[in-house]
Amino acid sequence: MLSAVCREARGGGPLPCLRARRHRLEVFTFWRGRRRRCEWAPRCLALEAGDEGALQDWAAALTRGIESASAGRPKSLLVLLNPNSGYRQGGRIWRRIAAPVFAAAGIKCSVRETRHAGHATEIMSGLGLQQLQGIDGVVCVGGDGVFHEAMNGLLQARSAATAAGDAPLAEALSGLHLAHIPAGSTDAAEVQGRTLGWASRGLALGGGLALRGGLALGGGLALGGGLDLPTGSAWRASASAGAARRHLRTGTSHTTPLTLPPLTAAIVACTLHGTRAAFAAAMHVALGDSTLLDLLRVDTAQGVRFASCIAAFGFLADVTSGAEAWRFLGPVRYDLVGATKLAVSRAYPARVRCLEGERSQRQLAAALSAASTASAVAAGGSEQASPLARFGQPGSSSSLSSSGCGGGGGASQPHTPAAASAAAGEFAGGSPAFVQPAAQAAERHEGEQWREVEGEFCSIMLLVMPCRSDKTKAGMARFGHLSDGRLKLVLVRKCNPAQYLRFLVSMSQRGCAPWQLSYVEVVDAVAVQVEPLTVRGRRQSCWNLDGELVAGGDMRLAAEVHNGLIKVFSRGIET
Repeated sequence: MLSAVCREARGGGPLPCLRARRHRLEVFTFWRGRRRRCEWAPRCLALEAGDEGALQDWAAALTRGIESASAGRPKSLLVLLNPNSGYRQGGRIWRRIAAPVFAAAGIKCSVRETRHAGHATEIMSGLGLQQLQGIDGVVCVGGDGVFHEAMNGLLQARSAATAAGDAPLAEALSGLHLAHIPAGSTDAAEVQGRTLGWASRGLALGGGLALRGGLALGGGLALGGGLDLPTGSAWRASASAGAARRHLRTGTSHTTPLTLPPLTAAIVACTLHGTRAAFAAAMHVALGDSTLLDLLRVDTAQGVRFASCIAAFGFLADVTSGAEAWRFLGPVRYDLVGATKLAVSRAYPARVRCLEGERSQRQLAAALSAASTASAVAAGGSEQASPLARFGQPGSSSSLSSSGCGGGGGASQPHTPAAASAAAGEFAGGSPAFVQPAAQAAERHEGEQWREVEGEFCSIMLLVMPCRSDKTKAGMARFGHLSDGRLKLVLVRKCNPAQYLRFLVSMSQRGCAPWQLSYVEVVDAVAVQVEPLTVRGRRQSCWNLDGELVAGGDMRLAAEVHNGLIKVFSRGIET
């Protein structure tokens, strides 16, 4: 499925995705684990024929089949590389893992290194129409921070283009895909002695994808259908780790081994790809896997930002703030600072208002149900009771994870990517609503009323996506999704350290869900307003937006989720 462009043994033109040496043909592909389908490993399939003519026919047939299924795959990418991420291992992860995958897929990459904080935002906000027409997406190599910077820069550019009435530029920015290849401080520690080439057990082509023309490579080998491969010569298929290591290079003459990092916490990668392995993330880009992603517009006194994961006030923000002084300790700093904050278990008075958006949710469910029924009738199927009637109800047996929508694990709401795409364009994705202040959310949800609660809270969290990581396998939001147009508002009322520890353990093991703990409330919402109440003599907390701190005197916040606001290279969680 994937390989470098090369020439045949006795001359001739280049064959994309295939490499021939005398009477040997190598196909670069990958293998997926049986238990963890998200864990992908490189694989090299070697085919040998009795004569060179037969091998050339095979190469031509395979090339035609691969090209016929490659219409949606990117051809050119802009890569934003943070060389200082992951203990300065970001460049190494790019050169040894991601770049060889893209080179093997025939993808042209233009690499730009970020030099300082906010540089990715500057690059994205400065993209012009001519540059956008030459790329199919932007790949962020680094920690979650570089992805969030690029995302905010993209939306700043879209807002500016919309305000200026530049429709072609706004449309080009709206169609641009973002991708994240993890290489942050929690991603870069490498497994000692674990170097993988394009070889492992099993075989898969296109992730089990049946290519047009009848070619399908799964757990075994099946060639046939429209791809009429010659059978007059004997052939042999084998996996070659040595050949894989010889061919995985990026324009250099020396061997470049593929080293996979171990598993630790990385919310964006774990949620979008189901794993923090850079190889799997790069393969999702190369295969052109695409889905929509909800984003949260956050308005504070410090300005406007967009978040894809979480906005947190209280405990999590305090931990992030306290850990800044201990960055040299690496990821363990969060555990150490968290233990000290837990012992104090400080609570903050605040007034919280949320807009549950039940009416808009019913409208979305009706639109999705109508689209599902129309598709069934068009396909000649009988009209049956649609599972979308249960849309928005936790406990539904349908799972988003298998449909590539990144379900939070366990039971979840039914959803279809095609219907989600249509709904996103109708309700938010194709509208300029994201440029409007979040405080005006009620005007966009006619007839909805704000729900208000006041009290002391140890933690206030707005979860946009499931927020999976190695510490929260089921996700911080058990029923969260990548693109359902809703967020999870989690309110942890004032409690003692033992109770808050119980909440943390429950969130780590099962994720946040309604009715788990009496002092924790989980609410589905489309917009939230938080007003911290000042108490004389008591220190105020701050906001943590996707790991970045927002501090200052005025900590009031207004936030609104926008359905399917950007496109990302991802297939979500595979089960």
